[in-house]
Amino acid sequence: MPLTDLSSLATASTTWLAADWKFLLPVFALFGAAVWVRQRTGSSHVFGRTILRRFFKSRSTQPGRLDDFLDERDKLMEFRFLTGLKSAPTIAAAERMAQWSRRNDLDIDLVSRAQGFLDFNGPGLTAKSPGPKAVAAIEAASVLIAAIAAFVLFLGALTPAVVRVIASDRHYVVEPNRAQQLSAFLTGGNRGFSKRHCSDVDAVASRTGYVKSDVEVLCGLLSDDEGLAAIDEARTAQLWLIAALATALLVLAWQLHLLRTRAQAVLDLRTRMTEALVARGEAFLARTASLALHARSSQRLKPEDLTKATSCRPDQTR
Repeated sequence: MPLTDLSSLATASTTWLAADWKFLLPVFALFGAAVWVRQRTGSSHVFGRTILRRFFKSRSTQPGRLDDFLDERDKLMEFRFLTGLKSAPTIAAAERMAQWSRRNDLDIDLVSRAQGFLDFNGPGLTAKSPGPKAVAAIEAASVLIAAIAAFVLFLGALTPAVVRVIASDRHYVVEPNRAQQLSAFLTGGNRGFSKRHCSDVDAVASRTGYVKSDVEVLCGLLSDDEGLAAIDEARTAQLWLIAALATALLVLAWQLHLLRTRAQAVLDLRTRMTEALVARGEAFLARTASLALHARSSQRLKPEDLTKATSCRPDQTR
């Protein structure tokens, strides 16, 4: 039986991920849209209503009060999605916040960024709104934690595998051709040893000050294929641990950044409200001064001037 020609397998078959990308892209797009809607509205009401309307298009069998409630809920979800104010509990609270924003000439997007510090019953800002010092402290903490995460990633990428010898409970930095006891920033490199020194374990232990049994274990790792594989596994596990730690730090820094953004939005709202108040005050003073000037000019006219002005003929005005 002749051998089967396998030259066309590369073009005849492919992975399911590459073959079904036209199906996966809409799925990922739908999932991303669902996450976005959930993030904007803060509720799964939209998905439930969509499913119900898909399978139950008519609501004539439902009680009237329930219809009114669901319609109001739909309007609230629409308001949350369009404005980003997902903290609005009711339509009435949403209307109060919208009127407050309009009255103070505030951008609704700026208001939504500060919604963690909004009082929908007031409406207005809560008493616990942060000040400039709090915003600066949050920003400094976010930058510091992000820098620590970057340093952890950098140090983890440069650090070789770290193993612990159980007998002595000491930690060593082990590379494929070299071993050294773990110390601050890997100092004391002259105390390390390489694979070629393993021929005389006693000399290595005497020169480095390491425990002889530790030197024997480390030399066994450096000289054996299984030992080198164990070093690679330790290095991989170490990288995963460092990546998890750095990711946690970055998530914390991102959360602080979001908190700082909301706090900065509060400061911007206060600035806009102050500017709007000053503008209204200046407009009121200008209007008051104009009325006072008009009243003063009216008082300067004499009665005979008014009589003369009203009794003159058209030919006298030419």
